[in-house]
Amino acid sequence: MQSTSWSKVFRNIWRVNAVAIFLLVTISVVGLSATLLSGLFRSSHRNQAVSPDLAPQEPGKPELRLGQFARIGSSNVIRAELRQLGEGSFSIKGSRSISHNVLFVDTTEGKSWWLLPNSNSTIAEEHEMSVTRSGIEISLGKVYLIDAGGTENEKQSSLVLADPKGIKQVVVAKGGILVDELITFSAEEARLLYHDQAGYHLALINPSETKLVNDNKLPITFPPRN
Repeated sequence: MQSTSWSKVFRNIWRVNAVAIFLLVTISVVGLSATLLSGLFRSSHRNQAVSPDLAPQEPGKPELRLGQFARIGSSNVIRAELRQLGEGSFSIKGSRSISHNVLFVDTTEGKSWWLLPNSNSTIAEEHEMSVTRSGIEISLGKVYLIDAGGTENEKQSSLVLADPKGIKQVVVAKGGILVDELITFSAEEARLLYHDQAGYHLALINPSETKLVNDNKLPITFPPRN
């Protein structure tokens, strides 16, 4: 009789435990599902925040693709170029492609921004301003030659000075411009030699402040050629 009572007690304990285990498993599954859904929502929201505002490809126009990703110094910002591919691809050296814009992505803040407001122009040239400290090359910014098209005699170009992350920008000059040389002496001084149809210019730049200090026209007259 006593053994029967004990067996009833054990059966009741097992039933209670089974119900408790079932409830615990159910609560765990619901909690895990909610966590996964929340994580997916946050991930989707994060991706939407990072995605650049880029118009879809128009029929008949060349395809533009992102490539050549590079980290800017030791920061959390990644730089990528928006290019119209010619022959080859980003991974093939010597492939012919045209750069239309530059994308910057802050991987920590989940933000992105473009160097140029649209991708109608082309980036004809990029000139780096940098200094070397303790054997490490530190970027101070770039000078971009932006080609907006036009005829050979009336080129619509602009020289743009920008910090390494492309946030602060200064227009140095506009017109039919060709860059001859850019020399960085220090973080506070760089010299840019360029010319247009009117003559040669020597611009003084403060790279650390992304500032055009002055732009002087040079009194250069070339000697005649026989």
